[in-house]
Amino acid sequence: MTLQPCQIFILRLGLAVLGIWLGGYAQTPAPAQAAAGWRLTDIFERDLKTNGITLVDWDGYLANPAIKFYLHAPKGLTHPATATLSANGARLCFDLPSSVGSNGPAKTLTFDRETEKAPVLLSIFPDRDGLDEDYQLSLREGGQLVASYPIHVLDQDKQTPNQFLTTIDFDQDESGFFKNPTARWITRQAVEDWTYFLAETCTDPVPAGAERTLIYQTYGRDTGREVRNAKAYNGFLIYAYGWHSDALLSLGECSDRGGFQTCNGQPRRQRRSGGFKVETEGNHNRLGWLMLSRDDDWWISTNSRHEQNDFYSIAHHELGHALFFDGSQPLFAEAKINGIFSRELLAYQGGPARMEGDHLLNMVDKASRVGAFASDQRGEMPRCRRLVTKLDLLCLQAIGYKLRDTSAFWNLSIQTPNLPDASLDAPYRERILAAGGIPFYCWDLVEPAAQPGMVANSAMRLPPGLALNSFTGALEGRPTKPGKYYFTVRVRDYDETSPGVTARFTLMVR
Repeated sequence: MTLQPCQIFILRLGLAVLGIWLGGYAQTPAPAQAAAGWRLTDIFERDLKTNGITLVDWDGYLANPAIKFYLHAPKGLTHPATATLSANGARLCFDLPSSVGSNGPAKTLTFDRETEKAPVLLSIFPDRDGLDEDYQLSLREGGQLVASYPIHVLDQDKQTPNQFLTTIDFDQDESGFFKNPTARWITRQAVEDWTYFLAETCTDPVPAGAERTLIYQTYGRDTGREVRNAKAYNGFLIYAYGWHSDALLSLGECSDRGGFQTCNGQPRRQRRSGGFKVETEGNHNRLGWLMLSRDDDWWISTNSRHEQNDFYSIAHHELGHALFFDGSQPLFAEAKINGIFSRELLAYQGGPARMEGDHLLNMVDKASRVGAFASDQRGEMPRCRRLVTKLDLLCLQAIGYKLRDTSAFWNLSIQTPNLPDASLDAPYRERILAAGGIPFYCWDLVEPAAQPGMVANSAMRLPPGLALNSFTGALEGRPTKPGKYYFTVRVRDYDETSPGVTARFTLMVR
């Protein structure tokens, strides 16, 4: 078919318009191209794209460290802009403001012209199984997936038996509350979660009938009856029972009517019994209780006055009073006058633990960024199920309780004593190992201090062809020059205030 001149003109005009339109379209970056500049870096300024983030689940049911990283916005971003981070684990959480839920957490960040990067905290709610886990962090802009990052959880739970002996007596419950087996299980678990961290203590057996404890009447709080232990026991005795009062309040306390622990007949300044009384109607309301036993359900209640409270949270708090944080405990009563402090607590928290009554006053645990005992509405992380914090445990240590060896208290150290020789031009890979601290480590080489006896022309560096992996501590590559090499390796844990530790190595390339 032969086109007429007018048809050729129209066709050429249409193609020209289309070219202009396509040219304009080509100059507008596609979402994937615009998003290419988003980056995540850690506190050591390392890009996290390949290695991702390492979280730790410390030994014991303890508030875990919050890991800080930074989200960097692309250059040339149109402001204001938003990006959303999410993760696919129900126990994961970001700092506030953020959301939590059965599908995992999410956090939206807004960038303006003055904001080039934004800090984010990420942590994991504890479990007790001792199994490492892997998750995925997703970054979205405008609903479009931009990038994904691996999250590895190093689980340090040992599941070793408790050493601090406790006995829970439900026989004084006249309300019927503790006929519920789940309520009994949660109470036992909350006690064990506190005492897991205590070392074995010398306590003499308490004969039957020797310890006196006040049990309040089922309705009201002004009167009660004194009971004596029906059986001999060793350690600490807790009476758990239901009651109801106009205050709609659960309580826990040590017994100021009973005696003190003894060790080989010598008195110790620690009480030996207490009570946990549960408001049967609910906590500060008449909505009843949430008997949640799964770790994945930690986020369901914030324990406000206007919702059903998580029974574990309230049991955890009141049993903390029954066991330790109570004015009838002499060492606690003395320490709280001027605040609780010890060398270890000052080194960790930077100051004493301030008190208001039998509560820590607005104290936020340094590592986890979670509110400490009775400060649970403080902190930067979601305020849901209550947990023991490292700060709580250091307070217990300061008032006379001995802590056992758990991973939250391990000092950072390099575990590898020396390195095997390398062969010239042959593959070499040896990993330098560390332990302790917050184990999302950063490895690097540092200038060594003068070493006595060092040969003047010794190579103070890595052998050519080898490199140190900053994430794994692996020394790897193919050495290209023979000789004896000396170098100093530093490892820093994920604590911005820690200088790290160093070790000097010698490597022979033959």
